[in-house]
Amino acid sequence: MATTTRMTSADEVSEPHSTAQAITRAARDAFAEKGYDRASVAEIARRVGIVEGAVYRHFPSKRDLLHQVIRSFYEPLVESTTAGASAIEWPVDRVRYLIRRGLQALTDDRLGCRLIISEARTFDDYYESEIADLSRRYTSLMVDAVRDGIHRGDFRPDTNPQLVRDLVYGGIEHMAWGAITGHGDFELDLTARQLTDLVLAGITSPPPSTTADPTSRLEAVADRLEAVLTSTPTDPEQP
Repeated sequence: MATTTRMTSADEVSEPHSTAQAITRAARDAFAEKGYDRASVAEIARRVGIVEGAVYRHFPSKRDLLHQVIRSFYEPLVESTTAGASAIEWPVDRVRYLIRRGLQALTDDRLGCRLIISEARTFDDYYESEIADLSRRYTSLMVDAVRDGIHRGDFRPDTNPQLVRDLVYGGIEHMAWGAITGHGDFELDLTARQLTDLVLAGITSPPPSTTADPTSRLEAVADRLEAVLTSTPTDPEQP
């Protein structure tokens, strides 16, 4: 008997992908409205118009679904920021770009930021997760920029790149959390400029004639940074 070969249509090939995208969008909406714990898989399925079991054919668990929602926010951010940073030659300009991009990303997609801070990080295995790996890839761009600046002589040789990374993204998250929770807001361009100026004031190599005490310089920068961070009301229960 001759074997009949059935051609698979493009619609059939794309259907699983389309369904997974629809589930991800519905989960994002449900998590936004109710939070991760209160949003059920059954409700997400109803929003898509499928049975609950169909969700599990695409995502093994609700946590996997949460991670996919976060990946849909994080992966394009990592890719676009990496491309943007790689196109900037001078480390000082790269630091400026990364600070503003970080602030803009967190304010443009407040739900994605909220899910990372208040949901994904609460899991015991967060630091071994794909989400944590995306975060490390994203923030490593700042570490690379600072290291390049040290190598070129633009930044002080005693600068700790990891400390600069923590200072920048910790400050951004601190300010963004107030906006996310509705307990404060900030003006993007002004805040980006202030934070950048503070960071560069602490790490930029002084002219050869400068003899200021390095400890005094760092203390002054810390005082000014604290003033910026505390100028925006934030949620006292923020993580």
